[in-house]
Amino acid sequence: MSSGTMFGALLATLCLSVTQGQSLAAPHLPEQPQRVVKAPTLAGTYRLVVCATSSCSATDTTRALAWGIIVFTDTDLPAATRARFRRSFHGNAVNGCFALSRSPRSGSLAGLDSNDVTVWRKEGDQYTFTLYRSPDAATDVRATLIGDTLQGIAKSWEVTGGYSQSTAVVHAIRTGSADPKLCTRAAPAKGR
Repeated sequence: MSSGTMFGALLATLCLSVTQGQSLAAPHLPEQPQRVVKAPTLAGTYRLVVCATSSCSATDTTRALAWGIIVFTDTDLPAATRARFRRSFHGNAVNGCFALSRSPRSGSLAGLDSNDVTVWRKEGDQYTFTLYRSPDAATDVRATLIGDTLQGIAKSWEVTGGYSQSTAVVHAIRTGSADPKLCTRAAPAKGR
């Protein structure tokens, strides 16, 4: 039998199968439930530690320069919440706050204001936010979120009496959902 004859016979069989109601589709496979993978969000409350080197962690403050909590929200903090903080150099659009303690030997400006607001932004695969801000100084953080852990670098700089800069390591672990009230419970009254 020639190849043309074999092809014709195969085509006739397929056409007959279709006209008798049989499908040419692949056998039906049971549908698998669609798993939706959500992109990680920064929103939440974190235990945060700022260290001179990577030798400490979010659960160990013995060598920390500053430590406490930071809260990131997906929306702007309400005006009533922002009003609880002494000052802010971020303007009206803030989406985070912190309450930090600071070591007296700290070489970082992080926690110089123990309670303040911050603005976080996503830049590529990293997040940026501040842990201190004044007209002539700041501690800026650039970090990566991996699961519930945030790790990065804090750069403190100031221009008072000449320019100086220091670098520290930031570790944070998500401890729960975003709760800005945790920042304001210990916040001093505005103006103090």
